[in-house]
Amino acid sequence: MTPAALQTPFGRTATPLRLQRYAPHLAATLTHGRRPPLPSARYVLLPKLDNVTKPKAFPTLAALAACIERERGAQALHLVEVEDLEFRDVSGLHRGVQVWTLDLANEKDRLIGYAWLNGRGREALEPALRQACIQAAA
Repeated sequence: MTPAALQTPFGRTATPLRLQRYAPHLAATLTHGRRPPLPSARYVLLPKLDNVTKPKAFPTLAALAACIERERGAQALHLVEVEDLEFRDVSGLHRGVQVWTLDLANEKDRLIGYAWLNGRGREALEPALRQACIQAAA
């Protein structure tokens, strides 16, 4: 019988080669719950709120903003402050920003992800995105 820590979400046994694809803190918890673990980095972009999608961690807010700038292309952004992010094994709700691209009719087109800014919200992300837009245009 295979231990639960070595099971993938689809019930297959995870080989060491498969486990290398996941961050160590995610590999042991792939089968538990639907909430992602609390990010250990200060700035994280969570493309989806599940255990399978690997979060993107960044050392600085400028690096996170540059990644969002690259992913949005020429589309406009819509930032929605969220205060109900839940992380596994941590009680309470956490603050973040939901990042959407907009289509030509100014309707939500594509979800880029959830930006976790170490407890800060939209007021921290907006200036960083403006600066990243200026740097991308230069």
